[in-house]
Amino acid sequence: MRRTVFRGAAHGVAAVDDLDVSSPRTAPMPPARHDGLVLLIRELDERSPMGADKGPNTTGRSKAERWDRLRDAYVSGKAVWALLLLLLGSVALTTALSMRVGQAHDPLGGRFFPVMVSASLTVAALAVLLSPLVRLLLGRDPAMGEGSVASAGTGPDVDPADEPEGLLRKPLGRVAAMAAVAIAYVALLDVIGYIPATILGMAGALWVLQVRGLRALFLGPVVMSVSLYLIFTNLLFVRLP
Repeated sequence: MRRTVFRGAAHGVAAVDDLDVSSPRTAPMPPARHDGLVLLIRELDERSPMGADKGPNTTGRSKAERWDRLRDAYVSGKAVWALLLLLLGSVALTTALSMRVGQAHDPLGGRFFPVMVSASLTVAALAVLLSPLVRLLLGRDPAMGEGSVASAGTGPDVDPADEPEGLLRKPLGRVAAMAAVAIAYVALLDVIGYIPATILGMAGALWVLQVRGLRALFLGPVVMSVSLYLIFTNLLFVRLP
């Protein structure tokens, strides 16, 4: 069956085409690509801020496996650092609280600065140590970040050029290097003064923490040392060498 199709023109009606309506032509529909759509949704969910905070799902894991992950988190390098900081902060806080202060005219008191620093250090160490247990109770992966033993193989690939070299590969090696930097800082404090010793100490600590680059190792310590010196001497009225 054929049908003539007309359209209006400027001077009347004219036939413009003949269509065969007995066998209508329809464009073939492209096949549905459900697999690609599912992969796209998953990728968007992983990249979204809401999905980034969820962490690896541990609801499907057995109870024993989740406790194994918690144990692995506590034997990681970050746990060793946090434990050492907790011991250091506790000793410093006990010493600061038992310190006898003279009758100097200090508006904040002689114990204020030592107690503030030691208490902050203790609280930060406790937060790091308790975070795996809290994550486990919330149903998340208790691993302490991408560099821990528990998350090995689950995080992004690490560039071999960025890996620590030599003694710094092991947690105890990093602890020993940081202790050496602290001892050198205390020894140089009275010899060369607060600002130069703090610059060298902060640069050494950043180097142990795998921070590289001239700006990071020089500009940051200089700005922080001068700023802390001005705050301590002019605002807190703390005498520094």
